[in-house]
Amino acid sequence: MSQKDKLCADCWRKGTEAMQKQNWDYALQMFGTCVSLKPENVVYRQTLRGCTQKKYDNNKTGAGGLAKAKLMGIRSRIKKARGKEEWADMDKAAEEGLLINPWDTGLNCDVGEAAQKREFMELAEFAYKTAFEADVKNKENAIRFADILDEVGKYTDACKILEHVTKLDP
Repeated sequence: MSQKDKLCADCWRKGTEAMQKQNWDYALQMFGTCVSLKPENVVYRQTLRGCTQKKYDNNKTGAGGLAKAKLMGIRSRIKKARGKEEWADMDKAAEEGLLINPWDTGLNCDVGEAAQKREFMELAEFAYKTAFEADVKNKENAIRFADILDEVGKYTDACKILEHVTKLDP
């Protein structure tokens, strides 16, 4: 087991313990460390997202109105990273934003795009699925999700999503 794997295992354990005590900030810090060390690991991302949602009592809006200003700066960093094709930086900035609002469809799509560019296809699928589930009426996100499903060979699921798109915009 590598040093990185040991550190991730330790952070995972501490994060899980913190979640059980509803110490959300510490749990997020620990799971965030796991994501930083192993950005391709979908389980770490799913756990981080689930923990963030619990922190905000599954309110579907995240930190609320005051966070919008903070998200503007993050979105600017994402745009800059996308322009330079710095996918790791784009991913990192999007994850920062998702700590403020884990339901944000744009940020989830940003994670999906960065993951796809880095060939972390399982992560791209998770991110686009999360974005789709947060806003099932968004045609563009649905098409992106279907494209990823097609790319990973889940053709039946991709067809179902595209059928959904045709119902949105016949």
